[in-house]
Amino acid sequence: MGFHHIRLNLLCVLTTFITPIGRYKFNRLPFGISSGPEVFLTKLCQLLDPVEGVHVHIDDILITGIDKESHDNRLKKVQDILKRNRVQVNEDRCIRGVTEVKILGYVISADGIKVDPGRIRAPTKVGELRSYLGMVNQIAKFCS
Repeated sequence: MGFHHIRLNLLCVLTTFITPIGRYKFNRLPFGISSGPEVFLTKLCQLLDPVEGVHVHIDDILITGIDKESHDNRLKKVQDILKRNRVQVNEDRCIRGVTEVKILGYVISADGIKVDPGRIRAPTKVGELRSYLGMVNQIAKFCS
């Protein structure tokens, strides 16, 4: 749904498609366009960049704080920015009031960043082994 928040330039004729009942052109960024995720991420980062402690990955927003008060202040700023720019948030996917969060295969807490234990179980199939080796390559920087 996030892509649909971005208006397209009126000259974006490359989104036009033809059906038996006529021609249609997207006015907003549709899913399926190869540059869509990059455009969406760039816009979201531009909006939220002024707020310290906010990290964006595609359509996931992580808000951090050294204490509850700083976190809540940042959360309020993010909510205000999103509301002002008419960006809707799926409240069912929001996780609030936690001291530890699993995101992108990691567990982030006040103790630091660790690999999610669920990602490092022993592989039992060739495909799982390939996936495991790729993951080990990604997390190698955390191994001493």
